[in-house]
Amino acid sequence: MLQSLTAKSGMNTVVLNVSSSSVSEIVVKDSSGNVLGTLKPSKSFNNIIVSGAGVSESTISYN
Repeated sequence: MLQSLTAKSGMNTVVLNVSSSSVSEIVVKDSSGNVLGTLKPSKSFNNIIVSGAGVSESTISYN
């Protein structure tokens, strides 16, 4: 079950609903385009949750 974070967390949170069969790598970047982290999933999933002070939908990409 997917459960969102509360406003008390103080962090921006992005939840993406995707099919893991179409994702080979997840890349998180800051607003300047610098890569903050990457992940190559090894198990199936349906959601990606990223949280952090500078996170927005435009800072997360997957391919």
